[in-house]
Amino acid sequence: MNSFLLDIPLIEQKYNWDCGLICTLMLVQACGYKSTTAEDLMSACGTKSVWTIDLAHLIRRFGFSVDFFTLELGPNPAYSTEFYYASQIHEDEVRVARLFSLSSQNGILIHQRALSAEDLAEILTRRDGSAIILLVDKNKFRPQNAQTQNDSLLSTHHQAPMPECESILDPKLEMPIDNESDEAMDDKTGAFVDKRMSSSHIDSLPFSSPPRSPPVPPQKPLFPSFSPAEVMFGGWGGRGGGEGKEGGREVGYIGHYVLLIGYDGLRRDFLLRDPAVGNLNLRIGFKDLDFARKCFGTDEDILVVRHPALLHE
Repeated sequence: MNSFLLDIPLIEQKYNWDCGLICTLMLVQACGYKSTTAEDLMSACGTKSVWTIDLAHLIRRFGFSVDFFTLELGPNPAYSTEFYYASQIHEDEVRVARLFSLSSQNGILIHQRALSAEDLAEILTRRDGSAIILLVDKNKFRPQNAQTQNDSLLSTHHQAPMPECESILDPKLEMPIDNESDEAMDDKTGAFVDKRMSSSHIDSLPFSSPPRSPPVPPQKPLFPSFSPAEVMFGGWGGRGGGEGKEGGREVGYIGHYVLLIGYDGLRRDFLLRDPAVGNLNLRIGFKDLDFARKCFGTDEDILVVRHPALLHE
């Protein structure tokens, strides 16, 4: 398989809950939105309990196409007893359900299916400006440091800097998508979902299209408050960030978002940015990545995001 690496800046997280927002910030700054800050994204998101669906809506507002892959569209009963989720799940359910129901009209395509490591490698080597935000268990995530002096993929990949753009956050972004044939409305969430589970080849998936026009500056908060009567419950996906400790000791699952930005076909390694680690040269193999992402708590959540500006030469 081919090799490819996007030129994405490394930005480190400041808190134990902002890993997903910082992954988003790396991508939007790579597209030229240099004036956008972590504080901007925190304000737009409006919560410290960040779920994958929060990130999907947030990055969509910067003109990225967004495909959300997850195994779980309804609330997982097991999470109610998991310490990491239990303290926040009841406060989050209204907002999360509302965002799922708005995904279709905002141009976010939800796929109820898993992706293999081979699928991820193929996405990253398409050279179409695709990157992957991935939810892992931080306790099980063990990337390695690449040897950059002898690594031609890392050391020779240079791109000209992007021109700076004004920050774009659009609270009213409504992008129609094609909901024919293989999409169906989920009874719990109201989201249009791609339910094809049989195909293992990524080319068969109906990926969302890049937006045809840029968003406009915000006029109101991104996620207004809704009462329970206004939404349908259900539809989760996973959550990243926050503490996984009880009484000072680590307990079970700790959700953490990382950003896959390339693939080394010779070594069969993924190249990545981890907002919790100040290292530009991290990589991880198929087996180690699957160990961290295919475990209880993640729902195998994946955001495949794409923007042509990531391919600047």
